Amino acid sequence: MALPRIKICCISSESEAALAIDAGADAIGLVGKMPSGPGPIADELIYRIARSVPPPIATFLLTSEQTPQGIIKHHQRTKTNTIQIVDELHGRDYATIREALPHVKLVQVVHVTGERSVDEAAELAEFVDAILLDSGNPSLEIKELGGTGRRHDWSLSRRIVETCGKPVFLAGGLDPDNVREAIDTVRPYGLDICSGVRTDGLLDSQKLESFSAASINKVRRVGPARFVVGVAAAGFVPVGAIGGADLEVQMARVAAVGVADFAYLLTNFYLAHAFLYLDQVAVERLHLVAGRQCVFDDNDISPANSGVGGISDDAIGSSINRFAAVGVAAGILVPIFAEMCVLSEFESVVPVVLVIFCLSKDRTVADRK
Repeated sequence: MALPRIKICCISSESEAALAIDAGADAIGLVGKMPSGPGPIADELIYRIARSVPPPIATFLLTSEQTPQGIIKHHQRTKTNTIQIVDELHGRDYATIREALPHVKLVQVVHVTGERSVDEAAELAEFVDAILLDSGNPSLEIKELGGTGRRHDWSLSRRIVETCGKPVFLAGGLDPDNVREAIDTVRPYGLDICSGVRTDGLLDSQKLESFSAASINKVRRVGPARFVVGVAAAGFVPVGAIGGADLEVQMARVAAVGVADFAYLLTNFYLAHAFLYLDQVAVERLHLVAGRQCVFDDNDISPANSGVGGISDDAIGSSINRFAAVGVAAGILVPIFAEMCVLSEFESVVPVVLVIFCLSKDRTVADRK
């Protein structure tokens, strides 16, 4: 599953916009006049913030206008690149807005209040670029059009994702503690959060980082297909080739790499050693770098360090047999770990696993002799 886009809403200043973008936001929400809820700011301020945002960050104008003319005029005062329509558009006259603002993306909010919301989203998706699911209630005397901090029925949201045919953003009650559940349950294209990353109404950098990290880690969980492919590929590489007296394991960005990436990274680790099997010096200089890369020094891959001579067929066969046994064990144990957690929760385990594998180098050196 792809990483969900992150939209930080209720931005109230240029400094908040910069903070959200630095934390990894793909979009920011700028709230215009509303009948209720947090975060409305003046149109002049929306315009200034929108101008300060660098491409390709999306700037969403949240408008409560319900006529095409009102929405067009609101956008002309603010100049965002996206319009989020938080209430019902009279006559569903999206064509007029499209004609007047051909380069502006339209996002329609659907407030998930019951089964009817599933059909409503499917009907409206035809006219807009994306759907945003929120927990407001437009039928109240004083309308709630967002910013409630409440969750809605995520099973209905999942059905909307599966049936509407357009990108779907999920909003309503999200925070760093429940974002993993939200992604698992709904599988949205994007996440929209306001109060869940604020403290006393102000954007909280620590909560932003926690929310972003939780979002990334969740989608990095291993899937059965990715794991099987990784183990199958690694199964053809002699585990005995792993080793080196001066091996360095640099787990950069560990928190953002899931168990699936660990399996994939190990696969690359084995494959790299297969090509360097004969040259112990080259093996010793191998650096395993998190982020799915194996990095070698230039002199490690020179012609002088290549070749296939000097090792008997029996030695190679012995190494392959040892790896087959390890592969069977991995095939049983790793999927269990993968179902339980992500790599960031196994940071202390990963180096231990690598060390255990590397201990097989002593037998490989013996085979060479």
